[in-house]
Amino acid sequence: MKLVCPKIEKKNKNSLTLDKTLNFETKIKYSKKIIAKNWFFIKNFLNIFKKYSSTTKYQRHPNFELKGGGKKRKKKTYTKPKKIKHIRKKIKLKTLNYYSVDDGKIKKLRRESPQSPGSFMAEHSDRLTCGKTGLTLVRKD
Repeated sequence: MKLVCPKIEKKNKNSLTLDKTLNFETKIKYSKKIIAKNWFFIKNFLNIFKKYSSTTKYQRHPNFELKGGGKKRKKKTYTKPKKIKHIRKKIKLKTLNYYSVDDGKIKKLRRESPQSPGSFMAEHSDRLTCGKTGLTLVRKD
């Protein structure tokens, strides 16, 4: 019986050099070293696997338990109906509302923002605001 192991080289004095030509006994010794290093993990894995395989009649893959998570929560019952969100109305050719043409001259109907020329200020009942810069001018009526 031949085992195929990967080639492992270490440059220490007490190291092993494995290839396909090594005999069976040295391969077993090397595998015992690996098992000794990872014994805690292997032992826990085998205990969990034994626990799941002994409780079921059919062979199945073990589903390892994860810490945390908590209980499944009860579904909420809502008392108020959902709030209806505001849907923006699309108006075709909206920019035509910002200008007027009188006697061949174009006139701007809204005030431009002093901080960013080219963008108009929004007209509210008590103030003018720029959506681009956030500038607010309060009207004194």
